[in-house]
Amino acid sequence: MFLIGSKSHPDDSQSSLDKAEGTKEPLFSARALKTLVSLIVISFLAALISTGWEITELAKSQVRSGTTGHLAVAQGGQKVSLPPPPVHPVHFFPKSVPAFTVFGRQKVRGEEANAAEAIFKPEDEQYSLVEPQNVYVKIAYYGSDDAAQKAIDRVMSHRKINDRISISVNGIGTSAGYTGDHGSLIIAWVKNGYAVEIDASYTQIIPTEKTGSLEKNAVVIAKEILARMAGNQD
Repeated sequence: MFLIGSKSHPDDSQSSLDKAEGTKEPLFSARALKTLVSLIVISFLAALISTGWEITELAKSQVRSGTTGHLAVAQGGQKVSLPPPPVHPVHFFPKSVPAFTVFGRQKVRGEEANAAEAIFKPEDEQYSLVEPQNVYVKIAYYGSDDAAQKAIDRVMSHRKINDRISISVNGIGTSAGYTGDHGSLIIAWVKNGYAVEIDASYTQIIPTEKTGSLEKNAVVIAKEILARMAGNQD
């Protein structure tokens, strides 16, 4: 009887050695790593573009709502020296109003000594979904009713308020009217050297017909401001 033995091949022993020691594979292949890096870069760029778009839209919304302010304490491009207000206008803004969210309630940049502003956003679904709008308010102290009225007249002229309407708030007459596109309604008045400007504006689509909502919300805020100017400051 013959025993037929198998002869081991040198390569087989080396293969066995490799298996014993364990071949170390890279965690990511070169192609997978490139794909991962590409996805990270694309995600970063998408986030950057999205953030830029949101900032742009916010700036547009602020311009539409009037957050840049209109009652500038200046004439002919020159800063005017004004007396300090007996009560700073910031105290005439309520901290809260039912059915409104209050934003800002702050001194106006560049006019910190004499002017303040705030934005009141209606919370009702009609105004947050159907007719989105903001009510911007700026109060500035000019030292006299005459100077304050001239400031209001400049605002009405600059905003081209030609469609004038008659609005009385708590028995006080106002200067009021719509912009040419009916996208904004301005109500302004003078009291004890203060000029008050209320600018109710649609923030998205302007309705083809007047609905009265701008006037309604502007008057609500006007009454709140007048109540505090009468001595009920926060």
